[in-house]
Amino acid sequence: MLVHLPVVPVLFALVAVQCNFQ
Repeated sequence: MLVHLPVVPVLFALVAVQCNFQ
């Protein structure tokens, strides 16, 4: 589960970039 922790912020960053592009 600790390995999945760093994946959460990465996904959030991706969503933020998509929102920024919009």
